[in-house]
This record gives sequence, C-alpha cells and structure tokens, in this order.
Amino acid sequence: MGYRSDVTIAIYGSEHVIAPLLAAQRMLSDSAIVADKDYVKSYGFSAPLGYGSEFVKQHMILAEFENVKWYESYPDVHRWENLVSEASQNPEICTEFVRIGEESGDIETRYSGDDCAHYIEVFSTINTDEIPSDTTYSEDQNDNSITNAS
Repeated sequence: MGYRSDVTIAIYGSEHVIAPLLAAQRMLSDSAIVADKDYVKSYGFSAPLGYGSEFVKQHMILAEFENVKWYESYPDVHRWENLVSEASQNPEICTEFVRIGEESGDIETRYSGDDCAHYIEVFSTINTDEIPSDTTYSEDQNDNSITNAS
C-alpha cells in the first residue's frame, strides 16, 4: 500500500525562457517530461508578467498525479524534484508545487519565481455526499423514534 498523495506541478514563464528548458528536457534520456508524458500538459497562453504589465505569450508545463507514492527515493519523483529545483533557479521561471497527502493537514506547497501567479490553489471543504438521504433512528420500540425523509 504505502502513503499516497495527489501532486500537481506547474512550470511556466515567457516563451523565450520556457522553450529552452522544455527543449533540454525533451533531449534527456531520463527526462520527467518524457517519462511521464501521459500526465503532462504543455501549452501556451497569454497573461501579464507582473502587476500592471502588458500581456505576454507564456508557456506552461503542467503535471498532475493522483494517488501516487511521492517518495524522493523513487526515480520518477526524483526526476520531477530535480526539474522543479532546476526551474526555480531562474527567477523568470515560475514554479508551483502542491502535494496533498492522505492525512488531513498534510499539505505541502512551494512557489518560486518573480511573478508567480498562484494558479494552483488548495481549498479545504466539507463533503456531505456520503450522508444518506433517508435516515431512520429508533432507540426502542416505543414512541422515541425519529424519521428524516427528504
């Protein structure tokens, strides 16, 4: 079994800084982007770089993993951690890393870059989908019964 997490990683910036990173990753034999291509989306968009700036063509690499063992000793996890670390060394490249573990409160977030937009956010919610719609409760056979019907 092992401890499972959901992980989302976004690496983005202007096309002129992301294109070389993406090209270099595609040429590596053990690239995270190539090895996990089924979990990676790569696309362009226009957005301002910084508050009040003009819209600029940007590029994003987005990777989403659900129910995975995110242990740094695993080669695929190590590749992704290295890629995020490498990308975060350049202040023109924004990185967003979010990992949510099985236990409540086990949330790890890392953001880097001069103009990080915080595209990946974590929200806490209360889920009531599993509550039955019809509930009958009775403590004994007398008149002490409560019935809720929707």
